[in-house]
Amino acid sequence: MGQVAGPDRRRSAAEAEVDLPEIGDRSRYDALMQVICETTTSKTEKIRVAAFDCLVSVASLYYGLMTEYMVPLYNATMQAMANDSDEVCQSAIEFWSTLCDEELEMIEWGEEDQKNMHYVKGACKDLVPALLSQLTKQVCLIRARTLPLDGSDGEAATRGVVMIQNQ
Repeated sequence: MGQVAGPDRRRSAAEAEVDLPEIGDRSRYDALMQVICETTTSKTEKIRVAAFDCLVSVASLYYGLMTEYMVPLYNATMQAMANDSDEVCQSAIEFWSTLCDEELEMIEWGEEDQKNMHYVKGACKDLVPALLSQLTKQVCLIRARTLPLDGSDGEAATRGVVMIQNQ
């Protein structure tokens, strides 16, 4: 990883990695995860979206290999949910949703003790408030868009949205 890739090259790499059916060895997986983790902090929004979308696929395909990457992934997703655009935030939330699906499937198949790393359970303390904040923001935005703009309730709703967004 000695070279720094340009934005288009990084995005292409992130999107191409999603299509890998199987990673043959741990070194390829580690290289993939290094690129994805770095790409979640790109200056380019589309690249960050592609990185989080790639993480969704990785979470589904390689759940059992993710343990050593969960701290940086947790930090990246929490940062995206708190401070990034709606599209990046949505992709970060989708990552956690995929982890939930994987863990629920393990419980349903009776594999909870063997394979389940309980990533979501470990993150719930911070994940639930972050998700509730995003949901509240979306509800306020919808409400502000549907209220009349004649100065009655619309102005107060707009102020509420601004306050929530600046938290």
